[in-house]
Amino acid sequence: MTEKQLFTQSEFDRRLVRVRTAMEAERVDAIVVSDPNNIYYLTGYSGISHYVPQGLLVTADDIRFLMREMDVLGARITSWLPSEAIVGYGDDTLLSAKRTPWHLLADMIRSLGLHSSRIGFGQSSNFISPIEWSLIESLLPDARLHDTRLLVNHVRAIKSVAEIAYMREAAQISDAALKDAVEMIAPGVRECDLAGKITARLVGGTAEFGGGMAYPPMMPSGEKTSTPHLMWTDDPYSSDTQVNIEVGGMRHWYVSPASRSIKLGKPSAKLRDLEAVTVEGMEAALDKAAPGIRCEEIEQAFRNVTACSGYEKTSRIGYAVGLGFLPPGWIELTSNLASGDRTELRPGMTYHLMLGMWFPGDSFVLSETFVVTDTGCESLCSMPRELMIKEN
Repeated sequence: MTEKQLFTQSEFDRRLVRVRTAMEAERVDAIVVSDPNNIYYLTGYSGISHYVPQGLLVTADDIRFLMREMDVLGARITSWLPSEAIVGYGDDTLLSAKRTPWHLLADMIRSLGLHSSRIGFGQSSNFISPIEWSLIESLLPDARLHDTRLLVNHVRAIKSVAEIAYMREAAQISDAALKDAVEMIAPGVRECDLAGKITARLVGGTAEFGGGMAYPPMMPSGEKTSTPHLMWTDDPYSSDTQVNIEVGGMRHWYVSPASRSIKLGKPSAKLRDLEAVTVEGMEAALDKAAPGIRCEEIEQAFRNVTACSGYEKTSRIGYAVGLGFLPPGWIELTSNLASGDRTELRPGMTYHLMLGMWFPGDSFVLSETFVVTDTGCESLCSMPRELMIKEN
């Protein structure tokens, strides 16, 4: 199966209709999409070519992709775009201060008669620098430029049946990676060898389908478990240590993250107490999640549980996830499960409920990806929620 067959043409057409509806609401005549995840969402192109300028120009009745010439064939193979809609530029523009790819994009915009229109760009995008933004403004002096960096992200927030199916498979890969970790970890096993086992699972997937990797597994151990986002060393595990593992199983670029804590040896009473509070908090949050409920209400349900426990989580408890094979990764940047976020849940939205409880000397991590259904929500993770204990 080629990548352009992962979704039907009718699904790509529906995505474009929704994006154009959002453009109309923003009162823009065209948008330039530079986030590679959004480019994939609209076209199916998944090449790693975002390190040089590229942009998908979407208008009310046209779509064109400006990219490096050497990657044009890749776009023709993996996207649904017709060949004439994919325009390549030579490497000579990459080194030129006088004729850059953004000059060519400005020419394309002028050729469509949009040089004096209201045009959306990712002004705060990770893929257009402030210098490039200033250059674009100078090249289109009559245009009214508007920041639409998250316009497509918000369209992506509600997943289709096909997208949710891939996220279910991604969750199976996350489950399998965590099971592999529990089975392999033991005193004397090197952290890097366990990381290799987990990474092989993330990429290799299951016997039924393959995977991928948005991020390497995050797996701090020992005293480093008091903080998130750390990886591994080549040190062996000791006979009495804890490991917090966060993985992002991926299927066709859709990610369903999950986290669990593993304890080698006997856990302390305090760790078991922290575990109990966190598990209860997760269940309260999932029970609350349903269409019409606001993101902040889910967080409050969790905090109602932890309020009397003495444990206070100062960071958000989750965020919207889904498509994300390149920076900024699996985070969709649209809504957070946090105080003050009044985004209403709708069927098809997907979130990573991330209950990382990090304190000096103590921690417990528990996270799952869930999808909002017509009547509530469904966790995509099947792993037990309790602390994983391996007695020596």
